[in-house]
Amino acid sequence: VIGALGFGMYFLVTLPESIWPHPALLWVSEVAIGLFLLGLIKPLIEPQRRGEPAHLLDLRQEETLRDFTTKICQQIDAPQPKTIQLECSTRMAADKGGSVVTLGLPAIAAMSVDQFACVLAGLLSLHRPKAGCRVMNMIRGTNYWLWRSVYGKSRFDRWLARDAERPHFHAAKLLLPLKVMKFPAQIVLFIPMFIPNTIAQSVVRAAELDADHAAARLVGRRTFAAVLERLEQINFSWDGVLADLKFLNKEDRLPDSL
Repeated sequence: VIGALGFGMYFLVTLPESIWPHPALLWVSEVAIGLFLLGLIKPLIEPQRRGEPAHLLDLRQEETLRDFTTKICQQIDAPQPKTIQLECSTRMAADKGGSVVTLGLPAIAAMSVDQFACVLAGLLSLHRPKAGCRVMNMIRGTNYWLWRSVYGKSRFDRWLARDAERPHFHAAKLLLPLKVMKFPAQIVLFIPMFIPNTIAQSVVRAAELDADHAAARLVGRRTFAAVLERLEQINFSWDGVLADLKFLNKEDRLPDSL
């Protein structure tokens, strides 16, 4: 679509001026196509929202954690993570083929050892070499990019939304019409997003179900069910904490509550 729009802009310029009722219509068309083209390029180049700062652990000094993850990987036939990092959130993730594991400290603090083992097993089971996980993770990454391009909000979109809420007029509000730039991507990518999510979701769900079975076999069904409930409680409580902090900061009452 990007190539077709670029060719369309070139084609309009090469047309004879006699076919246009007014020369200004040519430039209006060029500007309209250019904005549509810019709206499609925007998801490819714009930076996304920053995550929480991550703190790398030195596994040579964290012998207990290193041995713990090694035993889990041996039980589920998963690759040993090369890097383990912590962040102040409830996010738990394993990226880059399972070599980088991110653990949220608030979540870990509210779990038992068995529950923590269940979470680690569930994350690393999605990267087992003999379970078709490489293809599945590629599908998940593609589907996530499509979903983010259609429904997600980048740092620029969030900045425009915050700017629109400010009470007084200032120069930055002249950029508010750029909020419609996400509509071209939504129009063009909706069908490609809908089709992969409909067709490939069965493959992703099968791999995720297999990973859940591996975690449940490791710690037991009761512990696995308790982990699911526990993670929901942790995420709900953490969202409440962040909302309270945001309110106190907005009201200039945060220092009184530290």
